[in-house]
Amino acid sequence: MLLTLGRGLSPNANSFFGFPSLQTVSPSCVFDVDATVAASFANGQIFANLIGTPADGAAKTAYDFTLGTGVGVSTDDPSFIGAPSLRNAYFLLDGGDCFKLAGSNTAFLSDIPKNLSATTLAVAFTYRDSPSTQILYATNSTTGAVGIRASISGAGDYIQFVQRGDTAQVVTPAAALPTLVDGKAYVYVAAYDPALGVLRQWLNAASAESALTFNPTTTDTNRLTLGAASGTASFFLQTNSAIRGFYGFKTAFDNAAAARLLAALNFRHGGIYA
Repeated sequence: MLLTLGRGLSPNANSFFGFPSLQTVSPSCVFDVDATVAASFANGQIFANLIGTPADGAAKTAYDFTLGTGVGVSTDDPSFIGAPSLRNAYFLLDGGDCFKLAGSNTAFLSDIPKNLSATTLAVAFTYRDSPSTQILYATNSTTGAVGIRASISGAGDYIQFVQRGDTAQVVTPAAALPTLVDGKAYVYVAAYDPALGVLRQWLNAASAESALTFNPTTTDTNRLTLGAASGTASFFLQTNSAIRGFYGFKTAFDNAAAARLLAALNFRHGGIYA
């Protein structure tokens, strides 16, 4: 094996022990699932959390995801492309694939729409154009269901963050972030700051801040789903979309924290987020 940087890694290899945990980006990290790290995925049906001690006190495995909607092999399982620990590894989606939290939503995830908790969620993906709505991640299934989702408009190729409580839905402005480009790799970050009543978003280096106050709910939401709406999976990411990772933090990021996360993921994934 080629040695480089004194780490015993090839230039295209990642090792979870060869670079810092995302807890060095923010100690508030609760989950980090990443296709380019073998400790997160090498084979099987579990996309495993890399954070040994999540900041919310939950078990490490509480943030494991299944390929598809269950632990059994199914047609809704994303396809792993590459080899474990390669920086260019990813999951390829076929227009009907997703990931689902393996267990029930944790207290932290439930509190995002119920108790309006501070949070940051981020996803590393490659966008594929579609005339239909696509969902990056969600804890709800429809516009009338309680929960959160990051939604991509088929009409305008833009991302909006949406939260639905008991009485109303709130959504970020359509033109807050740049239009998505077919085939381009992105890191999308959404951070809700309840103290200030703002939703901050980043798309690679672009940023936006919107005045937004979540509407509370007493209803439990569906399990967190990546690549589709939750509940009965729908609004899947388009065929040939790619997922590299999904990340959660128990705090609202500012620009400095978002920049640290982007730098860390550019290191992991070979500098593809321009």
